[in-house]
Amino acid sequence: MFTISRLHGGSVRRMLIMPSRSALSTLAVALASTAMALPAVAAVIAPSNITVSVPAGSNDPTGPVYTDDVLLETLTFERPGGGIVVYDASGGSFAAAQSFEVTGSRTKINAEWGDDDDGADGNDTPFAKAGYPLGGAITQETTDPTIQDAALLQAYNSLSLSEMTDGESGNGTMEFVTTFTKSLAYDDVGGDGLPDITFFERGGNDIFSIELIIGGSAANPIYSQALTMNSANFWGTGISVDTLEISSPQQMFVGGFDFSDWGLSSGDIVGGFRLNTTGGPDLGGFFLAAEDPNTFGAPFPVPLPAGGLLLIGGLAGLGALRSRRKS
Repeated sequence: MFTISRLHGGSVRRMLIMPSRSALSTLAVALASTAMALPAVAAVIAPSNITVSVPAGSNDPTGPVYTDDVLLETLTFERPGGGIVVYDASGGSFAAAQSFEVTGSRTKINAEWGDDDDGADGNDTPFAKAGYPLGGAITQETTDPTIQDAALLQAYNSLSLSEMTDGESGNGTMEFVTTFTKSLAYDDVGGDGLPDITFFERGGNDIFSIELIIGGSAANPIYSQALTMNSANFWGTGISVDTLEISSPQQMFVGGFDFSDWGLSSGDIVGGFRLNTTGGPDLGGFFLAAEDPNTFGAPFPVPLPAGGLLLIGGLAGLGALRSRRKS
Protein backbone atom coordinates (compact mmCIF):
# COMPACT_ATOMS: atom_id res chain seq x y z
CA MET A 1 0.00 0.00 0.00
CA PHE A 2 1.30 3.47 -0.85
CA THR A 3 0.07 7.00 -1.56
CA ILE A 4 0.53 9.42 -4.43
CA SER A 5 -0.25 13.13 -4.52
CA ARG A 6 -1.93 14.99 -7.36
CA LEU A 7 -2.43 18.70 -7.85
CA HIS A 8 -6.17 19.33 -8.45
CA GLY A 9 -7.68 22.80 -8.69
CA GLY A 10 -4.87 24.39 -6.74
CA SER A 11 -5.02 21.85 -3.94
CA VAL A 12 -3.20 18.61 -3.31
CA ARG A 13 -5.21 15.41 -3.17
CA ARG A 14 -3.73 12.23 -1.75
CA MET A 15 -4.83 8.93 -3.21
CA LEU A 16 -4.44 5.55 -1.52
CA ILE A 17 -3.19 2.86 -3.90
CA MET A 18 -3.52 -0.81 -2.97
CA PRO A 19 -1.39 -3.21 -5.07
CA SER A 20 -3.25 -6.17 -6.53
CA ARG A 21 -3.02 -9.59 -4.93
CA SER A 22 -1.02 -10.88 -7.90
CA ALA A 23 1.45 -8.00 -7.60
CA LEU A 24 1.95 -8.73 -3.90
CA SER A 25 2.44 -12.41 -4.68
CA THR A 26 5.05 -11.59 -7.33
CA LEU A 27 6.88 -9.32 -4.89
CA ALA A 28 6.87 -12.00 -2.18
CA VAL A 29 8.32 -14.58 -4.57
CA ALA A 30 11.02 -12.14 -5.68
CA LEU A 31 12.01 -11.36 -2.09
CA ALA A 32 12.05 -15.05 -1.17
CA SER A 33 14.20 -15.88 -4.20
CA THR A 34 16.65 -13.13 -3.26
CA ALA A 35 16.89 -14.44 0.30
CA MET A 36 17.44 -18.00 -0.91
CA ALA A 37 20.16 -16.84 -3.29
CA LEU A 38 22.23 -15.38 -0.46
CA PRO A 39 24.66 -17.98 0.96
CA ALA A 40 24.16 -18.85 4.61
CA VAL A 41 26.93 -17.75 6.98
CA ALA A 42 28.83 -20.66 8.51
CA ALA A 43 28.94 -21.27 12.25
CA VAL A 44 32.58 -21.80 13.22
CA ILE A 45 33.61 -24.72 15.42
CA ALA A 46 36.76 -23.47 17.15
CA PRO A 47 39.44 -25.83 18.46
CA SER A 48 40.87 -25.44 21.94
CA ASN A 49 44.42 -26.43 21.01
CA ILE A 50 46.73 -27.04 18.07
CA THR A 51 50.12 -28.73 17.81
CA VAL A 52 52.50 -28.51 14.87
CA SER A 53 55.88 -29.91 13.90
CA VAL A 54 58.68 -29.11 11.49
CA PRO A 55 60.57 -31.46 9.15
CA ALA A 56 64.08 -32.51 10.09
CA GLY A 57 66.51 -30.16 8.36
CA SER A 58 64.21 -27.14 8.52
CA ASN A 59 65.80 -23.72 8.10
CA ASP A 60 63.54 -22.36 10.85
CA PRO A 61 62.65 -25.01 13.44
CA THR A 62 61.82 -22.89 16.49
CA GLY A 63 58.50 -21.03 16.05
CA PRO A 64 56.02 -19.62 16.83
CA VAL A 65 56.94 -17.60 13.71
CA TYR A 66 57.89 -19.83 10.79
CA THR A 67 59.67 -19.00 7.56
CA ASP A 68 60.00 -22.63 6.43
CA ASP A 69 57.58 -25.56 6.50
CA VAL A 70 55.34 -25.97 9.55
CA LEU A 71 53.16 -29.08 9.56
CA LEU A 72 49.79 -29.69 11.19
CA GLU A 73 49.95 -32.38 13.89
CA THR A 74 46.78 -32.21 15.98
CA LEU A 75 43.63 -30.17 16.50
CA THR A 76 41.73 -30.57 19.78
CA PHE A 77 38.01 -29.83 20.06
CA GLU A 78 35.72 -29.73 23.09
CA ARG A 79 32.88 -32.22 22.79
CA PRO A 80 29.50 -30.69 23.71
CA GLY A 81 28.44 -32.27 26.97
CA GLY A 82 31.99 -32.87 28.12
CA GLY A 83 35.27 -34.39 27.06
CA ILE A 84 37.66 -33.62 24.23
CA VAL A 85 38.37 -35.08 20.80
CA VAL A 86 41.86 -34.94 19.30
CA TYR A 87 42.19 -35.08 15.52
CA ASP A 88 45.67 -36.51 14.96
CA ALA A 89 47.54 -36.39 11.65
CA SER A 90 49.69 -39.37 12.62
CA GLY A 91 46.51 -41.39 13.11
CA GLY A 92 45.10 -40.39 9.72
CA SER A 93 42.50 -37.86 10.90
CA PHE A 94 43.03 -35.49 7.96
CA ALA A 95 42.65 -35.82 4.19
CA ALA A 96 44.40 -33.24 2.00
CA ALA A 97 44.00 -32.33 -1.67
CA GLN A 98 44.39 -34.78 -4.56
CA SER A 99 43.48 -32.33 -7.35
CA PHE A 100 43.31 -28.56 -7.82
CA GLU A 101 41.99 -26.45 -10.70
CA VAL A 102 41.58 -22.69 -10.89
CA THR A 103 38.29 -22.10 -12.72
CA GLY A 104 38.03 -18.31 -12.52
CA SER A 105 40.37 -15.27 -12.46
CA ARG A 106 43.79 -16.91 -12.54
CA THR A 107 45.41 -13.51 -11.98
CA LYS A 108 43.95 -13.44 -8.44
CA ILE A 109 45.73 -16.50 -7.04
CA ASN A 110 49.21 -18.00 -6.90
CA ALA A 111 51.17 -20.49 -4.81
CA GLU A 112 53.05 -19.05 -1.82
CA TRP A 113 55.65 -20.40 0.63
CA GLY A 114 57.94 -19.39 3.48
CA ASP A 115 60.80 -16.95 3.01
CA ASP A 116 63.38 -19.66 3.84
CA ASP A 117 61.66 -22.64 2.23
CA ASP A 118 63.90 -24.84 0.09
CA GLY A 119 64.63 -28.53 -0.34
CA ALA A 120 66.93 -28.86 2.68
CA ASP A 121 64.16 -30.44 4.78
CA GLY A 122 63.01 -32.75 1.99
CA ASN A 123 60.06 -30.53 1.15
CA ASP A 124 60.93 -28.00 -1.56
CA THR A 125 58.78 -25.11 -2.80
CA PRO A 126 55.46 -25.92 -4.54
CA PHE A 127 56.82 -25.02 -7.99
CA ALA A 128 59.93 -27.16 -7.55
CA LYS A 129 57.89 -30.14 -6.31
CA ALA A 130 55.57 -29.77 -9.31
CA GLY A 131 58.56 -29.98 -11.66
CA TYR A 132 58.53 -26.29 -12.61
CA PRO A 133 61.36 -24.54 -10.72
CA LEU A 134 61.20 -20.78 -10.94
CA GLY A 135 63.38 -19.09 -13.53
CA GLY A 136 63.18 -17.77 -17.06
CA ALA A 137 59.57 -17.67 -18.22
CA ILE A 138 58.30 -19.41 -15.07
CA THR A 139 57.45 -16.93 -12.33
CA GLN A 140 55.43 -17.14 -9.13
CA GLU A 141 52.67 -15.10 -10.81
CA THR A 142 52.29 -17.41 -13.81
CA THR A 143 48.77 -17.97 -15.12
CA ASP A 144 49.72 -20.91 -17.34
CA PRO A 145 47.00 -23.43 -16.35
CA THR A 146 49.26 -26.48 -16.31
CA ILE A 147 51.98 -24.85 -14.19
CA GLN A 148 49.70 -22.83 -11.91
CA ASP A 149 47.37 -25.70 -11.03
CA ALA A 150 50.27 -28.11 -10.49
CA ALA A 151 52.05 -25.69 -8.11
CA LEU A 152 48.86 -24.95 -6.17
CA LEU A 153 48.18 -28.67 -5.82
CA GLN A 154 51.66 -29.16 -4.36
CA ALA A 155 50.89 -26.42 -1.83
CA TYR A 156 47.84 -28.35 -0.62
CA ASN A 157 48.57 -32.07 -0.90
CA SER A 158 50.52 -32.26 2.36
CA LEU A 159 50.10 -31.11 5.97
CA SER A 160 52.14 -27.93 5.46
CA LEU A 161 50.41 -24.77 6.69
CA SER A 162 53.03 -22.39 5.27
CA GLU A 163 52.71 -23.59 1.67
CA MET A 164 49.53 -21.87 0.65
CA THR A 165 47.80 -19.47 -1.71
CA ASP A 166 48.42 -15.77 -1.88
CA GLY A 167 45.13 -14.23 -2.93
CA GLU A 168 45.12 -10.99 -4.90
CA SER A 169 42.51 -8.25 -4.52
CA GLY A 170 41.01 -6.49 -7.52
CA ASN A 171 38.21 -6.92 -10.00
CA GLY A 172 36.75 -10.29 -10.86
CA THR A 173 35.70 -13.43 -9.04
CA MET A 174 38.31 -15.99 -8.11
CA GLU A 175 37.18 -19.61 -8.12
CA PHE A 176 38.83 -22.99 -7.77
CA VAL A 177 37.72 -26.62 -7.48
CA THR A 178 39.56 -29.22 -5.43
CA THR A 179 39.03 -32.87 -4.49
CA PHE A 180 40.47 -34.74 -1.51
CA THR A 181 42.56 -37.91 -1.26
CA LYS A 182 39.60 -39.47 0.58
CA SER A 183 35.86 -38.91 0.88
CA LEU A 184 33.80 -38.58 4.06
CA ALA A 185 30.15 -39.54 4.64
CA TYR A 186 27.93 -37.36 6.80
CA ASP A 187 26.61 -39.46 9.67
CA ASP A 188 25.86 -37.08 12.55
CA VAL A 189 22.55 -35.47 11.56
CA GLY A 190 21.54 -33.03 14.26
CA GLY A 191 25.16 -32.03 14.76
CA ASP A 192 27.69 -33.52 17.15
CA GLY A 193 29.54 -30.24 17.63
CA LEU A 194 32.65 -31.62 15.92
CA PRO A 195 34.02 -30.56 12.52
CA ASP A 196 34.01 -32.55 9.29
CA ILE A 197 36.13 -30.04 7.37
CA THR A 198 38.67 -27.39 8.42
CA PHE A 199 40.07 -24.28 6.75
CA PHE A 200 43.24 -22.39 7.68
CA GLU A 201 43.52 -18.74 6.62
CA ARG A 202 46.38 -16.31 7.15
CA GLY A 203 45.45 -12.95 8.65
CA GLY A 204 41.84 -13.65 9.62
CA ASN A 205 40.51 -11.05 7.21
CA ASP A 206 38.81 -12.78 4.28
CA ILE A 207 35.33 -13.88 3.22
CA PHE A 208 34.71 -16.69 0.76
CA SER A 209 31.95 -19.08 -0.29
CA ILE A 210 32.19 -22.90 -0.23
CA GLU A 211 30.04 -25.45 -2.10
CA LEU A 212 30.77 -29.08 -1.24
CA ILE A 213 31.09 -31.70 -3.98
CA ILE A 214 28.58 -34.39 -2.99
CA GLY A 215 28.42 -36.57 -6.11
CA GLY A 216 28.20 -36.55 -9.87
CA SER A 217 31.06 -37.28 -12.23
CA ALA A 218 34.52 -35.83 -12.73
CA ALA A 219 33.19 -33.77 -15.63
CA ASN A 220 29.92 -32.77 -13.93
CA PRO A 221 30.16 -32.65 -10.13
CA ILE A 222 27.06 -32.19 -8.00
CA TYR A 223 27.39 -29.32 -5.54
CA SER A 224 25.69 -28.58 -2.24
CA GLN A 225 24.25 -25.20 -1.38
CA ALA A 226 26.79 -22.43 -0.80
CA LEU A 227 28.02 -21.46 2.65
CA THR A 228 29.87 -18.25 3.44
CA MET A 229 33.08 -18.38 5.51
CA ASN A 230 34.27 -15.28 7.36
CA SER A 231 37.79 -15.91 8.64
CA ALA A 232 37.43 -12.99 11.06
CA ASN A 233 35.41 -15.51 13.10
CA PHE A 234 38.12 -18.20 12.96
CA TRP A 235 40.25 -19.19 15.95
CA GLY A 236 43.71 -17.66 16.29
CA THR A 237 46.31 -20.44 16.44
CA GLY A 238 49.15 -18.36 17.89
CA ILE A 239 51.28 -19.62 14.99
CA SER A 240 52.52 -17.10 12.44
CA VAL A 241 54.09 -17.54 9.02
CA ASP A 242 56.28 -15.17 7.03
CA THR A 243 56.04 -15.86 3.32
CA LEU A 244 57.49 -14.37 0.17
CA GLU A 245 54.81 -11.83 -0.69
CA ILE A 246 54.25 -10.30 2.75
CA SER A 247 56.63 -7.97 4.57
CA SER A 248 56.08 -9.30 8.11
CA PRO A 249 54.67 -12.42 9.80
CA GLN A 250 50.91 -12.94 10.00
CA GLN A 251 49.00 -15.24 12.31
CA MET A 252 47.27 -18.34 10.99
CA PHE A 253 43.58 -18.76 11.85
CA VAL A 254 41.50 -21.94 11.64
CA GLY A 255 37.81 -22.76 11.53
CA GLY A 256 36.07 -26.12 11.71
CA PHE A 257 32.66 -26.78 10.14
CA ASP A 258 30.03 -29.50 10.38
CA PHE A 259 28.49 -30.86 7.16
CA SER A 260 25.06 -30.11 8.65
CA ASP A 261 25.71 -26.43 7.90
CA TRP A 262 25.38 -27.26 4.20
CA GLY A 263 22.04 -28.99 4.73
CA LEU A 264 23.35 -32.48 4.02
CA SER A 265 21.40 -35.63 4.83
CA SER A 266 22.63 -38.77 6.54
CA GLY A 267 24.81 -40.79 4.18
CA ASP A 268 25.66 -37.88 1.87
CA ILE A 269 29.30 -38.18 0.84
CA VAL A 270 31.71 -35.26 0.42
CA GLY A 271 34.76 -35.55 -1.80
CA GLY A 272 35.79 -31.96 -2.50
CA PHE A 273 34.56 -28.39 -2.79
CA ARG A 274 34.37 -25.28 -4.96
CA LEU A 275 35.55 -21.96 -3.53
CA ASN A 276 34.24 -18.66 -4.86
CA THR A 277 35.26 -15.17 -3.74
CA THR A 278 35.62 -11.59 -4.94
CA GLY A 279 38.43 -11.13 -2.42
CA GLY A 280 41.74 -12.93 -2.13
CA PRO A 281 41.90 -15.40 0.76
CA ASP A 282 45.36 -16.54 1.84
CA LEU A 283 44.48 -20.16 2.59
CA GLY A 284 47.10 -22.02 4.59
CA GLY A 285 45.47 -25.42 4.20
CA PHE A 286 42.13 -27.22 4.09
CA PHE A 287 41.37 -30.77 5.18
CA LEU A 288 38.55 -33.22 5.55
CA ALA A 289 38.60 -34.14 9.24
CA ALA A 290 37.37 -37.45 10.68
CA GLU A 291 36.98 -38.15 14.38
CA ASP A 292 37.33 -41.82 13.40
CA PRO A 293 39.72 -42.20 10.42
CA ASN A 294 38.06 -45.54 9.59
CA THR A 295 35.03 -43.58 8.36
CA PHE A 296 36.97 -42.16 5.42
CA GLY A 297 36.02 -43.60 2.02
CA ALA A 298 37.48 -43.77 -1.46
CA PRO A 299 38.33 -40.48 -3.20
CA PHE A 300 36.07 -38.95 -5.81
CA PRO A 301 37.14 -39.02 -9.49
CA VAL A 302 39.68 -36.34 -10.37
CA PRO A 303 38.39 -33.61 -12.73
CA LEU A 304 40.31 -32.88 -15.93
CA PRO A 305 41.87 -29.42 -15.50
CA ALA A 306 42.07 -26.80 -18.23
CA GLY A 307 45.73 -27.65 -18.79
CA GLY A 308 44.74 -31.14 -19.90
CA LEU A 309 46.57 -33.05 -17.15
CA LEU A 310 45.19 -35.10 -14.33
CA LEU A 311 46.75 -33.40 -11.34
CA ILE A 312 46.84 -36.18 -8.81
CA GLY A 313 48.53 -35.32 -5.55
CA GLY A 314 48.76 -38.95 -4.52
CA LEU A 315 47.69 -40.66 -1.34
CA ALA A 316 51.30 -40.47 -0.21
CA GLY A 317 50.99 -36.69 0.23
CA LEU A 318 49.90 -36.95 3.84
CA GLY A 319 52.42 -39.69 4.56
CA ALA A 320 55.34 -37.60 3.37
CA LEU A 321 57.54 -35.64 5.73
CA ARG A 322 56.92 -38.05 8.63
CA SER A 323 60.56 -37.66 9.71
CA ARG A 324 60.36 -34.49 11.72
CA ARG A 325 60.73 -33.15 15.19
CA LYS A 326 58.08 -31.58 17.38
CA SER A 327 58.00 -27.81 17.78
